[in-house]
Amino acid sequence: MSKPNKFTNWSKTDKFNQTPCPMLNTLANYKLLPKNNISSSMIKKALIDSKCDFLISNLLSLVFKVNFNTTKNLREIGKHGVIEHDISLTRDDYNLGDSITFNIKRFNKMKKFSSDGKNFTHNNMVKYFTYIKTQSEINNKQLTFNMMEFQKCLLEQTILFCLLNENDDSIPLKYLEYFFTKEKLPFKYGFKLTNRLNSFNLLKTYTKLLSAYFLN
Repeated sequence: MSKPNKFTNWSKTDKFNQTPCPMLNTLANYKLLPKNNISSSMIKKALIDSKCDFLISNLLSLVFKVNFNTTKNLREIGKHGVIEHDISLTRDDYNLGDSITFNIKRFNKMKKFSSDGKNFTHNNMVKYFTYIKTQSEINNKQLTFNMMEFQKCLLEQTILFCLLNENDDSIPLKYLEYFFTKEKLPFKYGFKLTNRLNSFNLLKTYTKLLSAYFLN
């Protein structure tokens, strides 16, 4: 499967210099984002290259600018409570282990919440997140989680669905596994990078996910 020209040069994630965000790691792996001396303008350009619309690119790069302005390397972005947070889909809580590095055991648990073993839906996401939230509440006596943290988690889930979905509320499980385990876009499975990350899609998906949380 052919890829956009900007996505032909890929190298695996540097375990000593990575963020807790698989999307940022993916952009760095494709050389769209430098791994050192990173600025908000670089974040913005990388997002635009990934077909984020102007509004989304500006908002996400502004979050980076407010909290970091510039960083020496990717790992500095993992500062607790900014982009990194407790109750991550694929990382440990800050006080329970490695909150930066992908945890394959955690992801394997996530896969088990797929209803059919082939796709991952909004409802699957809600049930999985509710499960890991409960586990954190039991095991993490220093858990940091409030409404702002929930909104952060919900936004991440929204971006994930907008990026990888093949219909309104479902991601092929093979896309999800390839993206998380390799921090690479699943072009080999027929994935096409279109203008998915636009304001309309994000608002629509965010609303659907939020509704799913209320209904479960």
